[in-house]
Amino acid sequence: MGVSYMSDMSRMANEYRSLIVQANMLHEKGDNASIRREAECYKRAAELTENLANLSVGKEYEYWIERQQEVSRRFNEISEYALRRARQMNESGGSSASSPQGKQAEGTGAKAQKPQKRGGYEIPQEVIDKWSADPPQKGFEEVAGMEELIEKLRGCIRNVASTELNQYLGIDMVSSFFFYGPPGCGKTFISRAFICELMKEGYNYMSLSGGDIHNSLVGESEKYVERAFAEAKAKAPCILFIDEIDSVCRNRSMPNIPSHAMSTTTAFLTGYNSLGDSKKPVIFIGATNYPNLVDNAMLDRVELIKLPLPDVKVRAKTFEMFFNQIMQNEPGFTYENMAEETYNYNQRDIKRLCIQIRDLVKKDVQSIYPDEHESVEALKSGSYTLSKEIFEKALNLYVPSRKDDIIRTLDEWDKDRERRSEE
Repeated sequence: MGVSYMSDMSRMANEYRSLIVQANMLHEKGDNASIRREAECYKRAAELTENLANLSVGKEYEYWIERQQEVSRRFNEISEYALRRARQMNESGGSSASSPQGKQAEGTGAKAQKPQKRGGYEIPQEVIDKWSADPPQKGFEEVAGMEELIEKLRGCIRNVASTELNQYLGIDMVSSFFFYGPPGCGKTFISRAFICELMKEGYNYMSLSGGDIHNSLVGESEKYVERAFAEAKAKAPCILFIDEIDSVCRNRSMPNIPSHAMSTTTAFLTGYNSLGDSKKPVIFIGATNYPNLVDNAMLDRVELIKLPLPDVKVRAKTFEMFFNQIMQNEPGFTYENMAEETYNYNQRDIKRLCIQIRDLVKKDVQSIYPDEHESVEALKSGSYTLSKEIFEKALNLYVPSRKDDIIRTLDEWDKDRERRSEE
């Protein structure tokens, strides 16, 4: 079932990207038949992105919602243009403007403006500036649990911080780490904490997502990739973090991969190889929910770090970090009790459950202490405590995200990769 789920996602994503390429080609023709077919491409693309969003969670969900809005807007623009063009033809006795850009129609003073695609391949400077904006401010001290992983990452930091010794011994100046795991397990959070610790060693920072690089116009994705790696080398020592890396370094062994996706992957691998050739200290960090969609040539170059769903200890620590400063638990009801009741919850589920609990607490404490100041004092003093009853009520109201399919798929991928490494 997990393989089927991933296969459906991959098939729809590939069809979507093929439709965008086809729509761009039709856009150049500008005749009536091409305009109709272009609109049909965007209509189908909107249906696919809606389905992909429904099957996704977290950043993947946000990504496909953005794509759906984009293609829906494009469909509406083209439909309106076609309607204006048809109206002008009727008003002018059947003759149409010859230019696809909307030349003045005969017999009227109006112009039908065809929606313009984004031109050129230069990356705007304001986009590049955003890659270095919002640097992480919270390090490992904000991470709940995960002591073994944190210690491993601290060892990585000690290793890459030995720049002079690494240069003298001829050790590769490019260190690469690849975080993967199910949605909501904290990949981006851990990555940013890791980056924060690395920045303390004097590294600059760049962060992009697959959505930043992936572009609906053929040729622009490659330019984003080339510029990102060039900027990382120019800013060295530098950390280059790319989230949703599966969007820009697609597995070329997959069936029916579009030619533009193949081209972007090739550009990505070329850019990555250029980091080593430059002999400059660059740390590459990638993250994805779908490592099976990433090209094997890239996977072979990085240290793979799997983030599983949080265990009981991590879940208990997360509950404690959320509630410890605002209220006490009733006697006999512990954070460990809460953790035991939230098996298979990811970090996002736990935080949303905490918000649900907090909202119920607010309503309950106000019913007991109508005065707002008294409510706050009751929470501070422990006169009002978080009860098991409130927790269970919130637990019954909240529905955790579906994740069995992707966990099964990731486990199968791990086993397959381990089996191939032993051959």
